[in-house]
Amino acid sequence: MKIVVQIAIVVMALIPGIPTFAQKLPAVQQVSLRAPTNVKTDGKATEWNNRFQAHNVATGIWYTVANDDDKLYFVIHAEDADIIHKMMRGCVTISINVSGKKDTKNAAVITFPTYAAVDAPNVSLNGRPKDIPDTTMLKLKTDTFMRKMNKRLTDKQKFIAVAGIKEITDTLISVYNDYDIEAKALLDEKLTYNYELAIPLKYLGLTVDKARKFSYNIRLNGIIPKTATLQTLSSGMILISDQGTTRVLDNTKRGLIMNYPNDFWGEYTLAKKQ
Repeated sequence: MKIVVQIAIVVMALIPGIPTFAQKLPAVQQVSLRAPTNVKTDGKATEWNNRFQAHNVATGIWYTVANDDDKLYFVIHAEDADIIHKMMRGCVTISINVSGKKDTKNAAVITFPTYAAVDAPNVSLNGRPKDIPDTTMLKLKTDTFMRKMNKRLTDKQKFIAVAGIKEITDTLISVYNDYDIEAKALLDEKLTYNYELAIPLKYLGLTVDKARKFSYNIRLNGIIPKTATLQTLSSGMILISDQGTTRVLDNTKRGLIMNYPNDFWGEYTLAKKQ
């Protein structure tokens, strides 16, 4: 899998940084943060004032980790169209290791949404409205486009994959589950993408009263299936083989960004109520 590592490095170099926020943000969140009292896991970042605690250029996302007395929250924001496509089709996996180790062994691992590659939502930003001088008409068309894409996303966001939580024996749970794990990811009116996940602290063995540092990993899985194998030809082309089918990897800049997984680790300590 040496080629995966090499291409992953190239992908990190290709992802554009978008200076949306005026403040200089760290690549990994440095502070503990209480979640807003009006927090909702609805795929919108409005209660977070559309501002985030870190900008991880390597993965092309902005994000915030926060907590209240009951839950741990992850809010991830993407603006680049290729990163958005990667998150929508390849999904996002968040791992939490309460031992503080930066590995996924014995970690709680949650992937949302989860579906077979052939069942991914038919969603693309390529057809988004643009170059319309009439700003009112542009806003109207953009809103219509957003609603159409969000419906397609919602129709496919049916399941959450869960591993490493002893109280949950099912590896696949509904988004309408009895465990109070919440997840939602939608486009907003600017056609940027907001991903939200809320996990009850009790499943992680964490409490605010006895807060301790733990590690988390945010992984953009990429569109290449996990079961696929890669082969590099003398011509430089890369073949992807999976379940009896073979295709040529799109090794353009866009293809590299979207196809390959990349991730990062961070550390967090629960914030107590002031």
